[in-house]
Amino acid sequence: MKRNINKIPNRLLYDIMRKNLFLSIACLLSLTLNAQSTDDEPIAHPQIHKVEKLDDATQAFFQPSSISDYDALIKESKYLEKPLMLYFSGWAVVNGKKMESVVLSDPTILSMLKKEFIFVPLYVDDQTELPEDQQSKNGAIISTYGNKALELQVEKFKSNIQPYFVILDNNGFVQAKTGYTMETDVFMTFIREGLSNYNNNIIEKRTKR
Repeated sequence: MKRNINKIPNRLLYDIMRKNLFLSIACLLSLTLNAQSTDDEPIAHPQIHKVEKLDDATQAFFQPSSISDYDALIKESKYLEKPLMLYFSGWAVVNGKKMESVVLSDPTILSMLKKEFIFVPLYVDDQTELPEDQQSKNGAIISTYGNKALELQVEKFKSNIQPYFVILDNNGFVQAKTGYTMETDVFMTFIREGLSNYNNNIIEKRTKR
């Protein structure tokens, strides 16, 4: 048997409506207090980095190296008496391109990369064919410069993230390493750490002679 709402006493209806009104007011007060609490907390806004278009010479500096032989790079480092900086990136690595446009092209950093290091960009997606005498099979076919760059990064440095930077001494020992950052100060700290470790090792070796 259906209950006829018209037979509900007016007093009961009034009590129900009043209870619902109190619940609504309580909910509104709770929401308002939460909003005020949130407003009091500082809001962290992401820093916006303006991506600049690079000139042709700077773009060319970041193009993939035609030298894929790791041992040859170490020999060059030893001959020129400079630390080696390997830059693992790729044509499709968006964060690498962002770093080139903002961090790596910073005048101070770019000057140091050119003067203080043997800077070698290695693109893991470079599809240029390796010379036949450098192609090999090591679990997977190594037939392109990209294959070889990725194999080097994974096998030697146990990493498969790009962009990735490694500073090495003339014997191939890691002096410093870092990944993606859009902060010039952070990357400069990485550079200085690598140079400091490299120079300290040189001094230590000379004093032992």
